[in-house]
Amino acid sequence: MKKAFFIDLDFTGGYYAIHLRYKMTDQQQKINPNLQIEIFEYVSKYMSDKGIRVLFGQKTDSLFVILPQKQLGKRTVEYVIYPFMSYLRKALIHTVWFAGISSMHSKVIEEVQEAFKEADTALKFSTKESPVTFFNELGILGIFVSEGNKFAIRKLAQLTLGNLYNNLDQSKVELIETLYVFLTHSGSFEQIAEQLSISNSGLRYRLNKIANLIGNDFRDPEIKFQLLLSLKALMLLGDEWQGIQTE
Repeated sequence: MKKAFFIDLDFTGGYYAIHLRYKMTDQQQKINPNLQIEIFEYVSKYMSDKGIRVLFGQKTDSLFVILPQKQLGKRTVEYVIYPFMSYLRKALIHTVWFAGISSMHSKVIEEVQEAFKEADTALKFSTKESPVTFFNELGILGIFVSEGNKFAIRKLAQLTLGNLYNNLDQSKVELIETLYVFLTHSGSFEQIAEQLSISNSGLRYRLNKIANLIGNDFRDPEIKFQLLLSLKALMLLGDEWQGIQTE
């Protein structure tokens, strides 16, 4: 990490590791030689204005933050991260930000690498629709991904996706891509069909076929969450299909 801020911190109440990554929406801004300096100054000003003392550093396209629990008081980490990311988006108008947040750790020296490993794993699940992911939300899947346990993840995929995952062929790859777009898209039914370049009736046909193969109602919030985690985990591991790309 290139720079750090507020070295004198009290970590006795525990801390969170936060990995933030940004993407440029304007190609011209990618060659801005002062971008890293601007980001550092914006972050420093924001934390100073809010009276939040953190340790943070930078590298290309990323920020790494250690946030002591004592700096939150009675607030939750969500109370800090969402306004902070909103500030970054407004201050740096050509950027889109994503964040991954670790579980709370107590030992800085012994556990900081593990904490950032959790934050990095959570970050991989963040998308435009859900830009912030907490490692604790991932449950056992987060552990599997962070350890690179492909066997366990594929086993979970079999359990959640059922016959949609078994004996993959091109038609099932197409259905899996349809399911992923449907689960991650915040637009209307018509917009989803348009993104997939199919008709509304074609989309209904695919969704009915998916439901029959899975054997569950994938519109149910809990099942939807489990399916999406499995699909994202498979994508992160570079599994059998290449048609689905992370945001």
